Amino acid sequence: MCSWPRNMSDADSKENIPSAVELKAMGIRITRRTGPEHGGLLDVHFRGDGMTLEIPPLYVEQTTAPLLQNLIAFEQQVGTDGGKYPDDYHTTYAFLLYNLLSTREDITLLQDLRILHNNFGSDQKVITYFKNLCVWNRRSGSTPIDEVLRRLRICRVLPAYRDWAEVKNYINSPVKILLLIISAMVAFSTVLQALVAIRPTRL
Repeated sequence: MCSWPRNMSDADSKENIPSAVELKAMGIRITRRTGPEHGGLLDVHFRGDGMTLEIPPLYVEQTTAPLLQNLIAFEQQVGTDGGKYPDDYHTTYAFLLYNLLSTREDITLLQDLRILHNNFGSDQKVITYFKNLCVWNRRSGSTPIDEVLRRLRICRVLPAYRDWAEVKNYINSPVKILLLIISAMVAFSTVLQALVAIRPTRL
């Protein structure tokens, strides 16, 4: 659906991406990444067709939530001590989830897709959890998930995705669909009448 122009890759790496519901509205399909090629929690892929985002299943529980928090803290500490960013895979993963899970509707969507399994608490608690994971954290911008983030930012500004989102938003209502059909029929009738009017009458 789109290509990935390099001159757009220098956008602010801290800039947010669309949420899960917004990506769906743009025509981007979100799927659960499983099977032989599934390489673990961080194995997030955005296919080359620019239409499918693959995310491994995530189980948010009382035991796993502190683990991710500690992994991020370790990455940030190593980056501080070493004077440069580490391989901040978990930090970048948390940033991705923070963006995807902006509302309760996003939570519901990823749960329906069997990507998110919430045994942690309310929807708002999960949203707040990922938000807090990203506070004051720095990212290198060099992990594979950063490349996924870069491509999703490009999709947000490309006309093809914006136009598709607007079309889907317009036709979501049955009333709007009916009005669209009526408008098309009126336009066709007008053209047909014009053709009949200019057609010479046979003697």
